[in-house]
Amino acid sequence: DEPTSGELLSIIRRSTLLPRRAHFARVLLEGIDRGELRADLDVERAVSMLVGQLYADHLAGRPMGPDWAESVVDGTLAGLANA
Repeated sequence: DEPTSGELLSIIRRSTLLPRRAHFARVLLEGIDRGELRADLDVERAVSMLVGQLYADHLAGRPMGPDWAESVVDGTLAGLANA
């Protein structure tokens, strides 16, 4: 409904999406600082990977049980870890 809703998407971005992405980014940057994540990590892309899985699974109607979020984070971070 973006074309007909005027500023709705902009409001959602400012109030919800961007602050939550910023939080994810801070967490990842802390992991880089501690040496747990690769120093060359593209933080914005990693945030998109994490958030994208939520939207993809939700829109596909995939079951998201109580351990879903932890499994997404663990699986994603395994690929981002400092080897």
